[in-house]
Amino acid sequence: MNMKQMHSIFLQRMALVFGAIFCSSAQAVSTKPLSDLLIYPTYSFPAEVVAHTETTLSSELNARLQSVKVRPGESVEQGQLLAKLDCGDTEDALALNASLQAESKAQLKLAQLQLQRFQNLEKQQYTATSQIDESLTQVQSIQAHLNGLRVQQRQAERAVRRCEVRAPFVGVVTDLMAGRGQWLSVGIPVMKLVRSDLAEIEVQLPLTLANEMAQQMGSWQVKGKAEQQVAWLRQSQVLSPNQRMATVWFQAPKSAPIGLAGTLVVTMQKGHLPAEFVVMRSGKLGVFVAEAGNAVFKILPEAQAGRPAKIPEDWSKTLAVVTEGQHRIQTGEALR
Repeated sequence: MNMKQMHSIFLQRMALVFGAIFCSSAQAVSTKPLSDLLIYPTYSFPAEVVAHTETTLSSELNARLQSVKVRPGESVEQGQLLAKLDCGDTEDALALNASLQAESKAQLKLAQLQLQRFQNLEKQQYTATSQIDESLTQVQSIQAHLNGLRVQQRQAERAVRRCEVRAPFVGVVTDLMAGRGQWLSVGIPVMKLVRSDLAEIEVQLPLTLANEMAQQMGSWQVKGKAEQQVAWLRQSQVLSPNQRMATVWFQAPKSAPIGLAGTLVVTMQKGHLPAEFVVMRSGKLGVFVAEAGNAVFKILPEAQAGRPAKIPEDWSKTLAVVTEGQHRIQTGEALR
């Protein structure tokens, strides 16, 4: 064996040695495409059907409660008569106003005829200008008085309407706060009414989850009843004291009674990575991916420890995510 052959064999053996050293230093990991790992978490929270509007109907007059037409628990339609106050004095005032208007109209007609007569006589120079002025003033005075009576009429008509307590919306009477024969002053409560046609589902959600769930559909579940899809309505900008919880409202099914308790279930529409693949490096949560044989740490901005992490929208679904060995590797390490 000559020197040239010996040198070639030496180089081959050295290449094998260095290759073995390189392979032994590269970290052994397992990877999967991001698209194969994505999950869509489902969350459930206790919730309750609440009224869109709850109002107290009060007396708008100083009068005696003449009659109550409904009882607690009774459903009512918008505009339905619920109670009536004794408005004899107000109705008499309206009738008197009608009589006074009729009288003023007769006086006005007479004054206008007299004015017209004086104006005709003036053309023939049989009357003085002062008589015309007096007649015109009388017409204007009666017209002003009649206008005042019309204003009083509108006020009396409003007062008569206030004698009737009517439902401002479709609802259910929840409480009677005054009884027949009771004297009521302005502002004294008569009854409570809860709106029943626009019920909502109220639920408390963690703030981060509420922000992520915005505008999503939810599923309303009540034991013994079929599951129903409900639409997101709004989120309160005020947080619960001492908690990072936000109040969120969904549209309740029409058949759901006020006060019904159930469960709101929401499935995330955007893909999440299971918490088992998320690790922390330099105080940041993220995942390792394999790029060109090396480990690259990609930060998950919205990740929380122990929970599935939302994937940024600009991440490729073909990323090779490290699924085994991610806890022992560092950025830049060679992978095999």
